[in-house]
Amino acid sequence: MSKSKHNGVDPSLLIDKYGCDTVRMMMLHNVAPHTERNWSEKDYLSMRNFQIRLWKLVSQALELQNEDIPELRYEGEMEEHRATLRKAKNDHLRYINFNYNTRNTAVILAKLNVLTTAAWVVPGKVKRDAPEFQEVLGTILICLAPIAPHFCCELWAGLASLPVKNFQDFDWDRSVLEQDWPQLDPTSNLPLKLRANGKDMGTLDIAKWKFDDLTEDAAFDLACHHPSIQEEVLPQEIIKKDASFVEDFE
Repeated sequence: MSKSKHNGVDPSLLIDKYGCDTVRMMMLHNVAPHTERNWSEKDYLSMRNFQIRLWKLVSQALELQNEDIPELRYEGEMEEHRATLRKAKNDHLRYINFNYNTRNTAVILAKLNVLTTAAWVVPGKVKRDAPEFQEVLGTILICLAPIAPHFCCELWAGLASLPVKNFQDFDWDRSVLEQDWPQLDPTSNLPLKLRANGKDMGTLDIAKWKFDDLTEDAAFDLACHHPSIQEEVLPQEIIKKDASFVEDFE
């Protein structure tokens, strides 16, 4: 398929059939933008299912605020679900932000899909009362908006009409395209990966607030506390040490 052979797919026909946002998601969801690919409309089904689940989540957020919902099964379950949503947001947002920088949209859409599942499976009472549910749902829409702006603007308008806004860090009076980009929580963990002589030696989880100011010497001191470094590296003469950091990633 090439322009010179005049055998390409006319995008206007696909846009008329599926809409521009959906076509863009179909194009980007399994390969990077600069990568060659075999075009197939079979990709529509997975993108349609993703969109339907997001639409239903926003609908649930609205509908559940007007319903009496059974209590959760045991004391502390609400806090467990809130912690799970916070962790899911930070774990996947880390990859989303990194891959926007590297323009790997396939990973972005995959991580947004998994984050949508994390919001989908929590009980109705969590969806109604937990600030983290609104935070996760809003984060998904903000991060998807550069790829599917029309779709996300529609859903954000619905989410912003919630009578009770449990999460207050969004600017609910502005559109999804005007929101601040989501950031990792300062208390979330980032991995410090340890290597010696080309061999993986393990990983240390470092809180983001500490990771942001981590120096090479401080990273080496932390690495020296890891059992594999103590057993296999420290007994040897260390000729060279270096550290490289990827902001908000590793």
